[in-house]
Amino acid sequence: MKITKLLTTLILACTFSANVFAAIKSAINPLSSSYNYSFTQSCTADGTTIFPAGFSQSFTTHQVGTYTFTPDTGSYNGTTGLQGVTAWLASPSIKALLLPALTTQLTSNPDPTAALGVNLTETPIEWGVMTQNATNGTLQTAYSGVPSLFNVPYKGYFVLTSVKFATPANNNNVATGYAFYLSSPGATSWGRINLYLNGTTTVRTPSFSFIQSQQNPVSIPNTPTIYYYDCLVSGSGTQ
Repeated sequence: MKITKLLTTLILACTFSANVFAAIKSAINPLSSSYNYSFTQSCTADGTTIFPAGFSQSFTTHQVGTYTFTPDTGSYNGTTGLQGVTAWLASPSIKALLLPALTTQLTSNPDPTAALGVNLTETPIEWGVMTQNATNGTLQTAYSGVPSLFNVPYKGYFVLTSVKFATPANNNNVATGYAFYLSSPGATSWGRINLYLNGTTTVRTPSFSFIQSQQNPVSIPNTPTIYYYDCLVSGSGTQ
């Protein structure tokens, strides 16, 4: 009896020790290295918004440049991607940046293949730093003169998730998709886009495409009113 109890204690101790030292890392694929990209953003005034005189009711933005993805190579406590991302965001160097929490956003996206109220199941698989070097230009209605071009340097933090659809039969039998989250210090949330990879997650993807709808707020100096544009963003990147 005493031997049995001793063996049980040792087994439990070993299990507990394994859990304590379990660690998970970001995958190094599919997003790594640099990609040349281009995207277009088309926006129009929200239907509930009456813009003041002098403000364009719509505009289109074109951008080209380079994205560089650097997956995080640290080890974090946990055995799942969600635990790994949560620990990464809580690590001293990242926590000091005051990036917003992500857990709620990963569990609150409607599943387009299922009934209303069913949300997607998303599993983080890759996370790290994304930098951008780009040139941007905007076309507006009643634009006078040649559109101005300006540089758009950027450094942010990304999380790539694998998305499981509840009813693949309603999605041409495609069971898995991907979503890309991006945020930066001082932001209040993570932006999310639907991402399409050319390949699998086990190797570096040679190209990708993306599309997302979003609402952009616009503040007007010396007034308390916030106005909104409804926008559609789409683009692609290649090695």
